[in-house]
Amino acid sequence: CLLVMDCEGCEVSLLGPEQAARLAGSALIVEVHDFIDPRSSSLADAFRGTHRVELIDAVPRHSGEFPELEFLGWKNRELAVSEVRSHPTRWLVATPF
Repeated sequence: CLLVMDCEGCEVSLLGPEQAARLAGSALIVEVHDFIDPRSSSLADAFRGTHRVELIDAVPRHSGEFPELEFLGWKNRELAVSEVRSHPTRWLVATPF
């Protein structure tokens, strides 16, 4: 099973130690919203006993890295690769052992 979650700050209420045990055989990709709920970072600890856990920081993308967007004007190319976020986000990737 693969769980992909983006719930805008509700990660902690949906995923915790109890749920981690139930998801021991599942892979997870979860967008972590530390700026909404600072406890979101603790999700990594909840899954370390059953999963290999990696936190991946979002990085800026540049439209020049995507030649398939060359048909767009420069402003639309930049918009296509920007998430226009007020805060940086991270992704928790948890792979079962």
